[in-house]
Amino acid sequence: KILKMNKFHPYKIHLVQELNEDDFDRRIEFCDLMMEKIAKDPNYLSNVVFSDEATFQLNGHNRHNCFWSDTNPHWIEETHTQYLQKVNVSVGILNNILIGSLFIDGNLTAIKYENMLRNEIVLAIQAIMDDNFEYTWFQQDGAPPHYGRDVRNYLDAVF
Repeated sequence: KILKMNKFHPYKIHLVQELNEDDFDRRIEFCDLMMEKIAKDPNYLSNVVFSDEATFQLNGHNRHNCFWSDTNPHWIEETHTQYLQKVNVSVGILNNILIGSLFIDGNLTAIKYENMLRNEIVLAIQAIMDDNFEYTWFQQDGAPPHYGRDVRNYLDAVF
């Protein structure tokens, strides 16, 4: 009641990826590069595959829910084991067409990522781009699985 009288409101923290000091300059450089490429070719972005992955932990729902009762029902819910359970989901977008969702159990490794590229992602890109595949740019972030030697060699050969 005192909080409301003093016009306090509840706020939730939003977790975001940490930015490094040079990230801001790199963002500006990227924007400048994109503006230059789009000025030369207005359809440039329709040839870029934007991709990303997300990890979902499979440990149940949030614990902010409560149950109202006049007596304590001593409810429990087993929501996890001692082993972290998670799934990775990979999605790309090319020329307004979604590539994926592709599901990877457990940790995303360079080996799993390369297999996904070879057996699913590149085939989907080729089907979308058809005769224009040679003009395709493949974008990915700096996740460690993206930088495995075999992954880089494969991407260099294909793109």
